[in-house]
Amino acid sequence: LTNVANTYAGSFSGNGGGLTNLDATDLTGTVADVRLSANVAQLSSNQVFSAANRFSGVVTLTNVANTYAGSFSGNGGGLTNLDATDLAGTIADARLSTNVALLSSNQVFTGSNSFAKAVGIGTTTPSHTLEVNASGNAQIGIKSTDSVGHLWTLQSTGQNAVETTGISGIHAQAMPPIFGAFEIWDRTVGASRLMITTTGNVGLGTVPGFALQLAGGAYCDGMEWKNVSDRDIKENFIPIEPCEVLEKVVALPVTQWKYKSEPDGIKHLGPVAQDFHALFGLGSNERAIGTVDESGVALAAIQGLNQKLEARSQELLARSAGLEIQLAAKEAELKALQSCVAELQAAIRRLERLEPLPGAPKEVKY
Repeated sequence: LTNVANTYAGSFSGNGGGLTNLDATDLTGTVADVRLSANVAQLSSNQVFSAANRFSGVVTLTNVANTYAGSFSGNGGGLTNLDATDLAGTIADARLSTNVALLSSNQVFTGSNSFAKAVGIGTTTPSHTLEVNASGNAQIGIKSTDSVGHLWTLQSTGQNAVETTGISGIHAQAMPPIFGAFEIWDRTVGASRLMITTTGNVGLGTVPGFALQLAGGAYCDGMEWKNVSDRDIKENFIPIEPCEVLEKVVALPVTQWKYKSEPDGIKHLGPVAQDFHALFGLGSNERAIGTVDESGVALAAIQGLNQKLEARSQELLARSAGLEIQLAAKEAELKALQSCVAELQAAIRRLERLEPLPGAPKEVKY
């Protein structure tokens, strides 16, 4: 049949291998899987998609053995069990939870943290467990959150520190700065409580000019302790009776003892604070004796002893003067008697020259 217009209303049988230009839309039945090329994905087979694929509907892959060699696009919100080690690129900071510390943010660590190596603030090469470096006054602050808590800082004083009486700035000072000094500050009230200079001098509330110096003026130069005793800082002067102080010193028990915390063999000599306070009522603490009070009592007792010695001396001088008067009177009486005896002897000699009496005694010479 060579005329292409021919039609055939029956059916074919036999080998249709020579048929061409068959229209797939006219096929009936099911094409067997084996008739499909290897490039056709089959539900029962493991698939490897090597090209870019896009799925507009819902895709459910239930075979865990499925693999995909291409790339996905679109919303991956339904993906689970993703391996973080397979992530590429950088995760944006905004995608991290608020529990992740960011270098550019202020951090509040609420858990317990430990650092295996040295920690540096202001330095990338800390040489100690914690090292803080800063220009000016380098400080570390600590503060109790209780209502009575003060802000305390440990400070290494720098060269740009200035003298001021306020606490408005981080470098505020309440006394002249000593460059290079170590200080402990109470920032709540704006006062330096302790200073150690680069020469090793220690000041408590003051700039030290000696090995140890207190804000009140007392100091130790390394060899002896010196109490401040300036008249201009004292008041309520009341005269005392040195002899009364001496009597109390005599009544004060003085024993040999040692402190309980000291090893055996160490000895001290002196009173106990309770006895001292009971007798003299000095100082503000009956469990301690102030060196000023102790030396003051000793000086007053010396004055009292001197007064007693002076009084005794005057008494002895008075008695001596009386004795001298009595002695002078006795000497006058003796001289008078001697004069009488001489007159009597002269009279006797005159009488003997006139008429010696029988058996008269011989002249007695004195």
